[in-house]
Amino acid sequence: MTRMLALLLLASAVEAGADASRHAPELVTDEALVRADEFGADWLMYSRNYSGHRFSPLDQVDTGNVDDLVPQWAFSLGALGAQESTPVVHRGVMYVTSNAAALHAIAADTGELLWSFDSEPPADVDDFTSTSVNRGAAIYKDRVIWNNLVGTIYCHDARTGDVIWRVTPDYFRLGYSKTQAPLIVKGMVITGTTGGEHGVRGFLEALDAETGERVWKTYTIPAPGEPGHETWPQDSDAWEHGGAPTWISGAFDPELDLIYWTTGNGGPWSSEQRSGDNLYTCSVVAFDTDTGAIRWHYQFVPNDDWDYDANVTPVLTQIDHEGESTPVIALAIKTGFLYVLDRRNGRFLKAVKFSTTPSPPFWATGLDPETGRPIESPHARPSSPQDSVVVSPSAAGAANWFSTAFHPERQLMIIVANETQNHRFWTPTEYVPGEFFIADNDEMLEDEGMFQTVGEFPGRVCAYDLRTMTKRWEASPELDVRWGGPLATAGDLVFSGTLRGTLQALDADDGETLWEFQTGSGIMAHPITYSVDGKQYVVIVSGLGFITNPGFEDLIADVKNHNGGGMVFAFALP
Repeated sequence: MTRMLALLLLASAVEAGADASRHAPELVTDEALVRADEFGADWLMYSRNYSGHRFSPLDQVDTGNVDDLVPQWAFSLGALGAQESTPVVHRGVMYVTSNAAALHAIAADTGELLWSFDSEPPADVDDFTSTSVNRGAAIYKDRVIWNNLVGTIYCHDARTGDVIWRVTPDYFRLGYSKTQAPLIVKGMVITGTTGGEHGVRGFLEALDAETGERVWKTYTIPAPGEPGHETWPQDSDAWEHGGAPTWISGAFDPELDLIYWTTGNGGPWSSEQRSGDNLYTCSVVAFDTDTGAIRWHYQFVPNDDWDYDANVTPVLTQIDHEGESTPVIALAIKTGFLYVLDRRNGRFLKAVKFSTTPSPPFWATGLDPETGRPIESPHARPSSPQDSVVVSPSAAGAANWFSTAFHPERQLMIIVANETQNHRFWTPTEYVPGEFFIADNDEMLEDEGMFQTVGEFPGRVCAYDLRTMTKRWEASPELDVRWGGPLATAGDLVFSGTLRGTLQALDADDGETLWEFQTGSGIMAHPITYSVDGKQYVVIVSGLGFITNPGFEDLIADVKNHNGGGMVFAFALP
Protein backbone atom coordinates (compact mmCIF):
# COMPACT_ATOMS: atom_id res chain seq x y z
CA MET A 1 0.00 0.00 0.00
CA THR A 2 1.45 3.38 -0.98
CA ARG A 3 1.99 6.15 1.53
CA MET A 4 -0.60 8.28 -0.30
CA LEU A 5 -3.27 5.56 -0.23
CA ALA A 6 -2.63 4.83 3.44
CA LEU A 7 -3.16 8.45 4.32
CA LEU A 8 -6.35 8.67 2.28
CA LEU A 9 -7.80 5.59 4.03
CA LEU A 10 -7.55 7.12 7.51
CA ALA A 11 -10.72 6.90 9.65
CA SER A 12 -12.90 4.92 7.25
CA ALA A 13 -16.14 5.63 9.14
CA VAL A 14 -17.39 9.06 10.09
CA GLU A 15 -20.15 9.34 12.68
CA ALA A 16 -22.50 12.27 13.07
CA GLY A 17 -21.75 14.95 15.64
CA ALA A 18 -18.84 17.23 16.42
CA ASP A 19 -15.54 15.64 17.43
CA ALA A 20 -12.23 17.47 17.40
CA SER A 21 -10.40 14.27 16.39
CA ARG A 22 -12.75 13.28 13.56
CA HIS A 23 -11.84 13.36 9.87
CA ALA A 24 -14.22 14.17 7.04
CA PRO A 25 -15.39 11.30 4.77
CA GLU A 26 -13.13 10.11 1.97
CA LEU A 27 -15.32 11.96 -0.51
CA VAL A 28 -15.69 15.60 0.53
CA THR A 29 -19.29 16.04 -0.55
CA ASP A 30 -21.43 19.16 -0.36
CA GLU A 31 -22.89 17.80 2.88
CA ALA A 32 -19.40 17.32 4.34
CA LEU A 33 -18.50 20.93 3.50
CA VAL A 34 -21.67 22.20 5.17
CA ARG A 35 -20.73 20.10 8.24
CA ALA A 36 -17.06 21.16 8.19
CA ASP A 37 -17.20 22.24 11.84
CA GLU A 38 -17.78 18.61 12.84
CA PHE A 39 -14.47 17.44 11.38
CA GLY A 40 -11.95 18.97 13.75
CA ALA A 41 -9.04 16.89 12.44
CA ASP A 42 -9.24 18.54 8.99
CA TRP A 43 -9.06 22.01 7.47
CA LEU A 44 -11.39 21.56 4.51
CA MET A 45 -11.57 25.06 3.03
CA TYR A 46 -9.88 28.46 3.00
CA SER A 47 -11.52 29.71 6.23
CA ARG A 48 -12.16 26.19 7.59
CA ASN A 49 -15.94 26.64 7.43
CA TYR A 50 -18.49 28.42 5.27
CA SER A 51 -18.96 31.04 7.99
CA GLY A 52 -15.43 32.42 7.64
CA HIS A 53 -14.51 31.77 11.28
CA ARG A 54 -10.93 30.48 11.02
CA PHE A 55 -11.64 28.76 14.33
CA SER A 56 -10.64 25.19 15.20
CA PRO A 57 -12.20 23.00 17.92
CA LEU A 58 -8.82 21.39 18.59
CA ASP A 59 -7.61 21.98 22.14
CA GLN A 60 -4.70 19.58 22.62
CA VAL A 61 -2.46 22.65 22.41
CA ASP A 62 -3.71 25.18 24.94
CA THR A 63 -2.61 28.11 27.07
CA GLY A 64 -1.06 25.78 29.59
CA ASN A 65 1.27 23.87 27.25
CA VAL A 66 1.72 26.04 24.14
CA ASP A 67 5.17 27.01 25.37
CA ASP A 68 6.20 23.40 24.68
CA LEU A 69 5.44 23.61 20.92
CA VAL A 70 8.40 22.46 18.83
CA PRO A 71 9.00 22.13 15.08
CA GLN A 72 7.98 18.79 13.57
CA TRP A 73 8.88 19.29 9.93
CA ALA A 74 9.55 21.93 7.29
CA PHE A 75 8.83 21.89 3.57
CA SER A 76 10.31 24.15 0.88
CA LEU A 77 7.88 25.51 -1.70
CA GLY A 78 10.81 26.06 -4.06
CA ALA A 79 9.83 29.71 -4.53
CA LEU A 80 10.92 33.01 -3.01
CA GLY A 81 8.75 36.04 -2.33
CA ALA A 82 5.31 36.76 -0.89
CA GLN A 83 3.63 33.57 0.31
CA GLU A 84 -0.03 34.09 1.31
CA SER A 85 -1.38 30.56 0.93
CA THR A 86 -3.72 28.93 3.44
CA PRO A 87 -3.15 25.16 3.16
CA VAL A 88 -6.13 22.80 3.18
CA VAL A 89 -5.91 19.42 4.91
CA HIS A 90 -8.00 16.27 4.45
CA ARG A 91 -7.38 12.94 6.19
CA GLY A 92 -3.67 13.49 6.73
CA VAL A 93 -2.87 15.09 3.34
CA MET A 94 -2.09 18.79 2.96
CA TYR A 95 -2.51 20.74 -0.28
CA VAL A 96 -0.63 24.03 -0.45
CA THR A 97 -0.02 26.51 -3.28
CA SER A 98 2.90 28.86 -3.84
CA ASN A 99 3.35 32.27 -5.46
CA ALA A 100 5.21 30.44 -8.23
CA ALA A 101 1.91 29.01 -9.54
CA ALA A 102 2.50 25.50 -8.18
CA LEU A 103 0.43 23.09 -6.08
CA HIS A 104 1.96 20.57 -3.68
CA ALA A 105 0.45 17.58 -1.88
CA ILE A 106 2.27 16.82 1.39
CA ALA A 107 1.93 14.22 4.12
CA ALA A 108 0.57 16.42 6.91
CA ASP A 109 2.34 14.51 9.71
CA THR A 110 5.84 14.27 8.19
CA GLY A 111 6.13 16.91 5.46
CA GLU A 112 6.90 14.25 2.85
CA LEU A 113 6.12 15.38 -0.70
CA LEU A 114 3.47 13.16 -2.29
CA TRP A 115 3.11 14.95 -5.61
CA SER A 116 3.60 18.37 -7.11
CA PHE A 117 2.24 20.28 -10.11
CA ASP A 118 3.79 23.34 -11.78
CA SER A 119 1.30 25.25 -13.91
CA GLU A 120 4.11 27.04 -15.80
CA PRO A 121 2.40 30.39 -16.50
CA PRO A 122 3.54 32.61 -19.38
CA ALA A 123 6.77 34.48 -18.78
CA ASP A 124 5.06 37.88 -19.06
CA VAL A 125 2.33 37.22 -16.48
CA ASP A 126 3.81 39.66 -13.95
CA ASP A 127 3.53 42.49 -16.49
CA PHE A 128 -0.26 42.39 -16.20
CA THR A 129 -0.78 41.91 -12.47
CA SER A 130 -0.20 44.06 -9.42
CA THR A 131 0.66 41.26 -6.96
CA SER A 132 2.09 37.79 -7.63
CA VAL A 133 0.54 35.74 -4.83
CA ASN A 134 -1.69 32.70 -4.46
CA ARG A 135 -3.94 32.14 -1.46
CA GLY A 136 -4.78 28.46 -1.67
CA ALA A 137 -6.77 25.55 -3.05
CA ALA A 138 -10.14 23.88 -2.42
CA ILE A 139 -11.10 20.24 -1.82
CA TYR A 140 -14.17 18.62 -3.36
CA LYS A 141 -14.99 14.90 -3.43
CA ASP A 142 -11.70 13.23 -4.41
CA ARG A 143 -10.37 16.31 -6.18
CA VAL A 144 -8.31 19.41 -5.51
CA ILE A 145 -9.21 22.64 -7.31
CA TRP A 146 -7.23 25.87 -7.52
CA ASN A 147 -6.32 28.69 -9.90
CA ASN A 148 -3.03 30.26 -10.92
CA LEU A 149 -2.23 33.92 -11.49
CA VAL A 150 -3.17 33.82 -15.17
CA GLY A 151 -6.64 32.75 -14.07
CA THR A 152 -6.47 29.14 -15.25
CA ILE A 153 -8.60 26.96 -12.97
CA TYR A 154 -7.25 23.42 -12.45
CA CYS A 155 -9.02 20.34 -11.15
CA HIS A 156 -6.72 17.48 -10.04
CA ASP A 157 -7.14 13.94 -8.87
CA ALA A 158 -6.28 14.34 -5.18
CA ARG A 159 -4.41 11.00 -5.07
CA THR A 160 -2.18 11.39 -8.11
CA GLY A 161 -2.18 15.07 -9.06
CA ASP A 162 -3.39 14.21 -12.58
CA VAL A 163 -5.29 17.07 -14.20
CA ILE A 164 -8.94 16.17 -14.71
CA TRP A 165 -9.95 19.47 -16.30
CA ARG A 166 -8.67 22.99 -16.72
CA VAL A 167 -10.25 26.23 -17.87
CA THR A 168 -8.02 29.02 -19.18
CA PRO A 169 -9.39 32.54 -19.77
CA ASP A 170 -8.13 34.71 -22.59
CA TYR A 171 -8.10 38.05 -20.81
CA PHE A 172 -5.17 38.10 -18.37
CA ARG A 173 -3.25 40.54 -20.58
CA LEU A 174 -6.04 43.03 -19.88
CA GLY A 175 -5.18 42.88 -16.16
CA TYR A 176 -7.59 40.15 -15.07
CA SER A 177 -6.00 37.50 -12.87
CA LYS A 178 -6.84 35.22 -9.94
CA THR A 179 -5.15 35.14 -6.55
CA GLN A 180 -7.87 33.85 -4.21
CA ALA A 181 -8.64 30.31 -3.10
CA PRO A 182 -11.84 29.03 -4.76
CA LEU A 183 -14.92 28.30 -2.64
CA ILE A 184 -16.89 25.13 -3.41
CA VAL A 185 -20.66 25.58 -2.99
CA LYS A 186 -23.33 23.07 -4.08
CA GLY A 187 -21.06 21.39 -6.58
CA MET A 188 -19.83 24.68 -8.04
CA VAL A 189 -16.43 26.36 -8.01
CA ILE A 190 -17.00 29.98 -6.97
CA THR A 191 -14.20 32.33 -7.94
CA GLY A 192 -13.62 36.00 -8.72
CA THR A 193 -10.96 38.21 -10.26
CA THR A 194 -8.24 40.68 -9.34
CA GLY A 195 -7.36 43.72 -11.44
CA GLY A 196 -8.65 46.80 -9.64
CA GLU A 197 -5.44 48.60 -10.61
CA HIS A 198 -5.84 47.63 -14.29
CA GLY A 199 -9.31 48.93 -15.03
CA VAL A 200 -11.13 45.59 -15.02
CA ARG A 201 -14.87 45.18 -14.68
CA GLY A 202 -15.13 42.89 -11.67
CA PHE A 203 -17.20 39.71 -11.61
CA LEU A 204 -17.99 36.55 -9.69
CA GLU A 205 -18.45 33.27 -11.52
CA ALA A 206 -19.54 29.70 -10.79
CA LEU A 207 -18.17 26.66 -12.63
CA ASP A 208 -19.42 23.09 -12.48
CA ALA A 209 -16.92 21.27 -10.25
CA GLU A 210 -17.30 18.07 -12.29
CA THR A 211 -16.63 19.54 -15.73
CA GLY A 212 -15.37 23.13 -15.40
CA GLU A 213 -18.29 24.43 -17.47
CA ARG A 214 -19.59 27.84 -16.42
CA VAL A 215 -22.91 27.85 -14.55
CA TRP A 216 -23.26 31.62 -14.09
CA LYS A 217 -21.26 34.84 -14.17
CA THR A 218 -22.31 38.09 -12.50
CA TYR A 219 -20.54 41.39 -12.97
CA THR A 220 -19.99 43.55 -9.91
CA ILE A 221 -20.40 46.74 -11.94
CA PRO A 222 -23.89 47.05 -13.46
CA ALA A 223 -24.26 47.71 -17.18
CA PRO A 224 -26.70 50.24 -18.67
CA GLY A 225 -30.25 49.24 -17.82
CA GLU A 226 -29.23 47.23 -14.74
CA PRO A 227 -29.98 48.37 -11.17
CA GLY A 228 -27.10 50.45 -9.88
CA HIS A 229 -25.86 51.70 -13.24
CA GLU A 230 -27.27 55.12 -12.34
CA THR A 231 -24.46 55.41 -9.75
CA TRP A 232 -21.93 55.74 -12.58
CA PRO A 233 -21.39 58.67 -14.95
CA GLN A 234 -24.01 58.49 -17.70
CA ASP A 235 -23.09 58.58 -21.39
CA SER A 236 -19.64 57.35 -20.37
CA ASP A 237 -17.70 54.09 -20.51
CA ALA A 238 -16.35 54.56 -16.97
CA TRP A 239 -18.34 51.54 -15.76
CA GLU A 240 -16.60 49.24 -18.24
CA HIS A 241 -13.27 49.58 -16.43
CA GLY A 242 -14.43 50.76 -13.04
CA GLY A 243 -12.93 48.04 -10.82
CA ALA A 244 -14.91 46.29 -8.04
CA PRO A 245 -12.62 43.22 -8.18
CA THR A 246 -13.49 40.10 -6.19
CA TRP A 247 -10.10 38.77 -5.15
CA ILE A 248 -10.72 37.22 -1.71
CA SER A 249 -12.78 34.11 -0.95
CA GLY A 250 -16.29 34.67 0.37
CA ALA A 251 -18.73 32.97 2.75
CA PHE A 252 -21.90 30.89 2.29
CA ASP A 253 -25.14 30.55 4.25
CA PRO A 254 -26.77 27.18 3.37
CA GLU A 255 -30.05 28.12 5.07
CA LEU A 256 -30.51 31.42 3.25
CA ASP A 257 -28.84 29.95 0.14
CA LEU A 258 -26.75 33.09 -0.27
CA ILE A 259 -23.09 33.54 -1.18
CA TYR A 260 -21.47 36.63 0.36
CA TRP A 261 -18.55 38.16 -1.52
CA THR A 262 -16.70 41.43 -1.04
CA THR A 263 -15.50 43.83 -3.73
CA GLY A 264 -12.56 46.14 -4.16
CA ASN A 265 -11.64 49.65 -5.22
CA GLY A 266 -12.92 51.78 -8.04
CA GLY A 267 -10.82 52.55 -11.09
CA PRO A 268 -8.96 54.76 -11.48
CA TRP A 269 -8.02 55.66 -7.92
CA SER A 270 -8.90 59.31 -8.55
CA SER A 271 -12.67 59.39 -8.14
CA GLU A 272 -13.06 62.73 -9.95
CA GLN A 273 -13.34 60.76 -13.21
CA ARG A 274 -16.29 58.66 -12.00
CA SER A 275 -18.87 60.78 -10.18
CA GLY A 276 -21.54 58.96 -8.16
CA ASP A 277 -21.46 56.16 -5.60
CA ASN A 278 -20.09 53.65 -8.16
CA LEU A 279 -21.87 50.44 -7.22
CA TYR A 280 -20.78 47.80 -6.38
CA THR A 281 -17.26 48.96 -5.55
CA CYS A 282 -16.06 48.62 -1.93
CA SER A 283 -19.12 46.58 -0.97
CA VAL A 284 -20.33 43.24 0.31
CA VAL A 285 -22.74 41.60 -2.12
CA ALA A 286 -25.16 38.72 -1.47
CA PHE A 287 -25.54 36.44 -4.51
CA ASP A 288 -28.25 33.86 -5.15
CA THR A 289 -26.36 30.58 -5.09
CA ASP A 290 -28.15 28.95 -8.03
CA THR A 291 -28.37 31.90 -10.43
CA GLY A 292 -25.76 34.44 -9.33
CA ALA A 293 -28.42 37.14 -9.12
CA ILE A 294 -27.62 39.94 -6.68
CA ARG A 295 -30.07 39.75 -3.77
CA TRP A 296 -28.72 42.65 -1.74
CA HIS A 297 -25.63 44.78 -1.29
CA TYR A 298 -24.08 47.10 1.25
CA GLN A 299 -21.53 49.69 0.16
CA PHE A 300 -18.95 50.74 2.73
CA VAL A 301 -17.20 53.46 0.70
CA PRO A 302 -19.33 55.35 -1.85
CA ASN A 303 -17.21 56.92 -4.61
CA ASP A 304 -13.99 55.34 -3.30
CA ASP A 305 -11.06 57.73 -3.59
CA TRP A 306 -8.40 55.93 -1.54
CA ASP A 307 -8.14 52.30 -2.73
CA TYR A 308 -10.29 51.23 0.22
CA ASP A 309 -11.03 47.70 -0.94
CA ALA A 310 -13.55 45.79 1.15
CA ASN A 311 -11.90 42.52 0.10
CA VAL A 312 -12.03 40.36 3.22
CA THR A 313 -13.75 37.07 4.02
CA PRO A 314 -16.94 37.91 5.96
CA VAL A 315 -17.80 36.29 9.29
CA LEU A 316 -21.30 34.81 9.62
CA THR A 317 -22.73 34.33 13.10
CA GLN A 318 -25.78 34.86 15.29
CA ILE A 319 -25.98 37.63 17.89
CA ASP A 320 -28.62 39.18 20.09
CA HIS A 321 -29.60 42.53 18.59
CA GLU A 322 -32.21 44.67 20.28
CA GLY A 323 -33.57 41.61 22.08
CA GLU A 324 -33.82 39.44 18.97
CA SER A 325 -31.51 36.62 17.90
CA THR A 326 -30.27 37.92 14.55
CA PRO A 327 -28.21 36.27 11.79
CA VAL A 328 -25.42 38.72 11.01
CA ILE A 329 -22.45 39.26 8.77
CA ALA A 330 -19.44 41.01 10.31
CA LEU A 331 -16.48 42.57 8.51
CA ALA A 332 -13.41 44.55 9.59
CA ILE A 333 -12.09 46.34 6.52
CA LYS A 334 -9.47 48.76 5.22
CA THR A 335 -11.48 51.80 6.28
CA GLY A 336 -10.75 51.20 9.97
CA PHE A 337 -14.32 50.24 10.90
CA LEU A 338 -15.80 46.94 12.05
CA TYR A 339 -19.34 46.52 10.66
CA VAL A 340 -22.24 44.26 11.63
CA LEU A 341 -25.10 43.83 9.13
CA ASP A 342 -28.24 41.71 9.04
CA ARG A 343 -27.20 39.01 6.61
CA ARG A 344 -30.77 38.38 5.47
CA ASN A 345 -31.08 41.77 3.81
CA GLY A 346 -27.88 43.78 4.31
CA ARG A 347 -29.45 46.18 6.83
CA PHE A 348 -26.87 48.15 8.79
CA LEU A 349 -26.99 47.26 12.49
CA LYS A 350 -23.90 48.74 14.12
CA ALA A 351 -20.23 49.54 13.69
CA VAL A 352 -17.18 50.61 15.66
CA LYS A 353 -13.92 52.27 14.69
CA PHE A 354 -10.99 49.96 15.44
CA SER A 355 -8.29 52.25 14.01
CA THR A 356 -6.66 54.41 16.69
CA THR A 357 -5.61 57.20 14.29
CA PRO A 358 -7.51 60.47 14.95
CA SER A 359 -9.20 62.60 12.29
CA PRO A 360 -7.37 64.24 10.62
CA PRO A 361 -5.54 62.46 9.07
CA PHE A 362 -8.16 59.70 9.51
CA TRP A 363 -10.45 59.84 6.50
CA ALA A 364 -13.85 59.94 8.28
CA THR A 365 -15.21 61.72 11.33
CA GLY A 366 -17.69 58.89 11.90
CA LEU A 367 -20.57 56.93 10.40
CA ASP A 368 -24.23 57.81 10.02
CA PRO A 369 -25.85 56.00 12.98
CA GLU A 370 -28.85 54.90 10.90
CA THR A 371 -27.23 53.84 7.63
CA GLY A 372 -23.53 53.43 8.43
CA ARG A 373 -22.62 55.69 5.50
CA PRO A 374 -19.25 57.33 6.20
CA ILE A 375 -19.08 60.97 7.20
CA GLU A 376 -15.96 62.06 5.35
CA SER A 377 -13.43 64.38 6.89
CA PRO A 378 -13.08 67.66 4.93
CA HIS A 379 -9.36 66.85 4.73
CA ALA A 380 -9.81 63.44 3.06
CA ARG A 381 -9.83 64.46 -0.63
CA PRO A 382 -7.59 66.80 -2.66
CA SER A 383 -9.25 70.05 -3.69
CA SER A 384 -7.68 70.50 -7.12
CA PRO A 385 -5.57 68.66 -9.75
CA GLN A 386 -2.02 67.95 -8.60
CA ASP A 387 -3.04 68.83 -5.05
CA SER A 388 -1.95 66.39 -2.35
CA VAL A 389 -3.34 65.51 1.06
CA VAL A 390 -2.18 63.09 3.73
CA VAL A 391 -4.91 60.62 4.63
CA SER A 392 -5.23 57.61 6.92
CA PRO A 393 -5.56 54.72 6.50
CA SER A 394 -3.17 54.43 3.58
CA ALA A 395 -3.94 52.23 0.61
CA ALA A 396 -2.44 49.44 2.73
CA GLY A 397 -5.51 49.78 4.94
CA ALA A 398 -6.29 49.65 8.63
CA ALA A 399 -7.08 46.00 7.86
CA ASN A 400 -6.70 44.16 4.57
CA TRP A 401 -7.19 40.80 2.82
CA PHE A 402 -5.77 38.95 5.87
CA SER A 403 -9.25 38.42 7.20
CA THR A 404 -10.37 38.12 10.81
CA ALA A 405 -10.75 35.06 13.00
CA PHE A 406 -13.87 34.58 15.11
CA HIS A 407 -13.95 32.85 18.49
CA PRO A 408 -17.60 31.67 18.69
CA GLU A 409 -17.64 30.90 22.43
CA ARG A 410 -16.21 34.27 23.36
CA GLN A 411 -17.96 36.10 20.48
CA LEU A 412 -14.63 37.75 19.67
CA MET A 413 -13.57 39.15 16.31
CA ILE A 414 -9.77 38.91 16.14
CA ILE A 415 -8.52 41.73 13.91
CA VAL A 416 -5.03 42.26 12.52
CA ALA A 417 -4.84 46.05 12.24
CA ASN A 418 -2.32 48.66 11.07
CA GLU A 419 -2.00 52.42 11.57
CA THR A 420 -0.68 53.96 8.34
CA GLN A 421 -1.12 56.98 6.08
CA ASN A 422 -0.19 58.05 2.56
CA HIS A 423 -0.31 61.00 0.17
CA ARG A 424 -3.44 61.19 -1.95
CA PHE A 425 -3.16 62.94 -5.35
CA TRP A 426 -5.83 64.16 -7.75
CA THR A 427 -4.33 62.88 -10.96
CA PRO A 428 -6.66 62.28 -13.95
CA THR A 429 -5.58 59.42 -16.19
CA GLU A 430 -6.64 57.62 -19.35
CA TYR A 431 -7.59 53.97 -19.59
CA VAL A 432 -5.17 51.90 -21.70
CA PRO A 433 -6.00 48.16 -21.89
CA GLY A 434 -3.51 46.07 -19.92
CA GLU A 435 -1.72 48.98 -18.29
CA PHE A 436 -1.94 50.29 -14.73
CA PHE A 437 -5.08 52.38 -14.28
CA ILE A 438 -4.25 54.24 -11.09
CA ALA A 439 -3.11 57.75 -11.93
CA ASP A 440 -0.97 59.56 -14.50
CA ASN A 441 1.89 59.67 -12.01
CA ASP A 442 1.91 55.96 -11.17
CA GLU A 443 5.50 56.48 -10.08
CA MET A 444 4.10 58.07 -6.92
CA LEU A 445 3.75 54.53 -5.60
CA GLU A 446 7.52 54.14 -5.80
CA ASP A 447 8.37 57.44 -4.13
CA GLU A 448 10.33 57.07 -0.93
CA GLY A 449 8.03 57.72 2.00
CA MET A 450 4.83 57.37 -0.03
CA PHE A 451 3.44 55.01 2.61
CA GLN A 452 4.08 55.97 6.22
CA THR A 453 3.30 54.51 9.62
CA VAL A 454 1.30 56.40 12.22
CA GLY A 455 2.71 56.22 15.74
CA GLU A 456 5.63 54.24 17.08
CA PHE A 457 3.91 50.84 17.00
CA PRO A 458 1.67 50.59 13.90
CA GLY A 459 1.06 46.81 13.78
CA ARG A 460 -1.63 45.46 16.11
CA VAL A 461 -3.72 42.38 16.91
CA CYS A 462 -6.91 43.25 18.79
CA ALA A 463 -10.12 41.50 19.84
CA TYR A 464 -13.61 43.01 19.74
CA ASP A 465 -16.73 41.59 21.39
CA LEU A 466 -19.46 41.50 18.72
CA ARG A 467 -22.16 41.75 21.37
CA THR A 468 -20.96 45.05 22.80
CA MET A 469 -18.62 46.26 20.02
CA THR A 470 -15.98 46.98 22.65
CA LYS A 471 -12.30 46.14 22.49
CA ARG A 472 -11.54 43.29 24.89
CA TRP A 473 -7.78 43.28 24.45
CA GLU A 474 -4.85 44.30 22.30
CA ALA A 475 -1.63 42.32 21.99
CA SER A 476 1.80 43.91 22.32
CA PRO A 477 2.07 46.04 19.16
CA GLU A 478 4.72 45.70 16.47
CA LEU A 479 7.26 48.27 15.29
CA ASP A 480 6.22 47.36 11.75
CA VAL A 481 2.88 46.70 10.12
CA ARG A 482 1.50 43.15 10.10
CA TRP A 483 0.45 41.35 6.92
CA GLY A 484 -0.67 37.89 8.06
CA GLY A 485 -4.04 36.86 9.44
CA PRO A 486 -5.08 35.15 12.69
CA LEU A 487 -6.24 31.68 13.74
CA ALA A 488 -8.34 31.02 16.88
CA THR A 489 -8.62 27.65 18.63
CA ALA A 490 -10.64 25.95 21.38
CA GLY A 491 -7.39 25.83 23.34
CA ASP A 492 -8.06 29.55 23.91
CA LEU A 493 -5.18 30.52 21.67
CA VAL A 494 -4.80 33.01 18.82
CA PHE A 495 -1.96 32.36 16.37
CA SER A 496 -0.66 35.12 14.09
CA GLY A 497 2.56 35.92 12.24
CA THR A 498 4.67 39.05 11.97
CA LEU A 499 6.76 40.57 9.20
CA ARG A 500 9.75 40.03 11.52
CA GLY A 501 9.20 36.34 10.80
CA THR A 502 7.79 35.20 14.13
CA LEU A 503 4.77 32.98 14.51
CA GLN A 504 3.12 34.01 17.77
CA ALA A 505 0.64 32.30 20.09
CA LEU A 506 -1.52 34.75 22.05
CA ASP A 507 -3.84 34.11 24.98
CA ALA A 508 -7.43 34.51 23.68
CA ASP A 509 -8.41 35.90 27.07
CA ASP A 510 -6.09 38.90 27.21
CA GLY A 511 -3.77 38.88 24.15
CA GLU A 512 -0.63 38.03 26.14
CA THR A 513 2.13 36.52 24.00
CA LEU A 514 2.72 32.96 25.24
CA TRP A 515 5.05 31.54 22.56
CA GLU A 516 7.05 32.63 19.51
CA PHE A 517 9.06 30.91 16.78
CA GLN A 518 11.32 32.66 14.25
CA THR A 519 10.77 31.31 10.71
CA GLY A 520 13.57 33.29 9.06
CA SER A 521 11.39 35.29 6.67
CA GLY A 522 8.39 37.56 7.10
CA ILE A 523 4.97 35.93 7.54
CA MET A 524 2.20 37.09 5.20
CA ALA A 525 -0.19 34.13 5.54
CA HIS A 526 -2.79 32.66 7.91
CA PRO A 527 -1.85 29.80 10.28
CA ILE A 528 -3.99 26.65 10.34
CA THR A 529 -4.30 23.68 12.69
CA TYR A 530 -5.37 20.05 12.19
CA SER A 531 -4.86 16.58 13.67
CA VAL A 532 -3.31 13.35 12.38
CA ASP A 533 -3.51 10.16 14.48
CA GLY A 534 -4.72 12.22 17.43
CA LYS A 535 -1.80 14.66 17.33
CA GLN A 536 -2.53 18.37 16.79
CA TYR A 537 -0.31 20.33 14.41
CA VAL A 538 -0.06 24.09 13.88
CA VAL A 539 1.20 25.15 10.46
CA ILE A 540 2.31 28.43 8.91
CA VAL A 541 3.60 29.34 5.44
CA SER A 542 6.48 31.80 5.64
CA GLY A 543 7.82 34.11 2.93
CA LEU A 544 8.20 37.89 2.59
CA GLY A 545 7.53 39.64 -0.70
CA PHE A 546 6.27 42.78 -2.39
CA ILE A 547 5.91 44.87 0.78
CA THR A 548 9.69 45.34 0.65
CA ASN A 549 9.34 47.22 -2.68
CA PRO A 550 10.22 50.94 -3.02
CA GLY A 551 7.59 53.15 -1.41
CA PHE A 552 6.83 50.73 1.42
CA GLU A 553 10.08 51.19 3.36
CA ASP A 554 8.54 52.99 6.31
CA LEU A 555 6.00 50.22 6.85
CA ILE A 556 8.71 47.69 7.66
CA ALA A 557 11.49 49.88 9.03
CA ASP A 558 12.47 47.41 11.78
CA VAL A 559 12.24 44.18 9.78
CA LYS A 560 15.57 42.39 9.50
CA ASN A 561 14.42 39.24 7.70
CA HIS A 562 14.02 40.71 4.23
CA ASN A 563 15.09 37.51 2.50
CA GLY A 564 12.34 35.78 0.59
CA GLY A 565 11.16 32.60 2.25
CA GLY A 566 8.90 29.99 0.74
CA MET A 567 8.75 27.48 3.60
CA VAL A 568 5.98 25.57 5.34
CA PHE A 569 6.59 24.96 9.06
CA ALA A 570 4.65 22.48 11.21
CA PHE A 571 4.66 22.50 15.02
CA ALA A 572 3.29 20.12 17.67
CA LEU A 573 3.82 19.16 21.28
CA PRO A 574 6.77 16.78 21.93
